[in-house]
Amino acid sequence: MATVRCDDIVPMLGAFEDGELRGTEQQDVARHLAECFSCKTEMAATAALGEQLRAIAVEPDLAGFTGAVLERIAELTPPLHVRIRRYFESAREQLNASFALSAAALATAALTALLIAPYAARFVGHSPGQLASSNSAEPTVEFVENDVSPRIVTPVVEPRTVIASLESHVPSVAVWSAPENTTSVIWVSDQR
Repeated sequence: MATVRCDDIVPMLGAFEDGELRGTEQQDVARHLAECFSCKTEMAATAALGEQLRAIAVEPDLAGFTGAVLERIAELTPPLHVRIRRYFESAREQLNASFALSAAALATAALTALLIAPYAARFVGHSPGQLASSNSAEPTVEFVENDVSPRIVTPVVEPRTVIASLESHVPSVAVWSAPENTTSVIWVSDQR
């Protein structure tokens, strides 16, 4: 190990006393102080000076300090580019929230319509298929060539059934029944 000179040690005495030196430097200074009386005296003088400075230092009253700093920060006007950026960030957040609420409202309305429509139709007294298509046909007037008077033609309407729901516990079989018109349909898939 190289011999450490007093000129190298004296500048490190304050940091040594505070424990701020790295491991090897801390050990080197401690070894040198054990052997060198003049550096040990210098160390005592440094320690005494530190104690005197701490004794005369006046600690400021910090009551209300945080509030005063925060008030001062609030009084400062941010630069224009910061205000513009904050404005657009706020507008973007509000727009995103509006879109999210609108989408949620539309989804809720659609789901409500899908869930309530069959029950509303039954409450009114019609099946869902009857609401979608009318069984009454309007008579129409038909003109035939070489005929002087028009004929009134009433079209023949075939009753249509719209299957509202299929029920089955077996995937290859579906059962539909409509007790209001005494109709039952059993559907079996073509299995090969």
